[in-house]
Amino acid sequence: MSRRLLLAALLLLPSGAYAEDLPVAVYRERLVAIDARLQSGDWVGARTAARDLLDDKVVDGRDVLAPDPSVLRPLAEAPTARAARSAGARVA
Repeated sequence: MSRRLLLAALLLLPSGAYAEDLPVAVYRERLVAIDARLQSGDWVGARTAARDLLDDKVVDGRDVLAPDPSVLRPLAEAPTARAARSAGARVA
């Protein structure tokens, strides 16, 4: 693989640069917003929000935590509305 092609491929990879450091209160608000999207039938929006939240970090004082993938990943990877609703039951 040429150097240019490798560099181009690396640029297309997801980057941690887009992640946010969220206070615990904001993390909770995002979870509530995901649940509200599911309740309103917007499973695609809830799935997208779960994917975005997985990239973020939760800051609690000096502690930096990762969002719980066992809760968010099933929703983030849900292929259908039914799967999203089922996965979303753990978010609420």
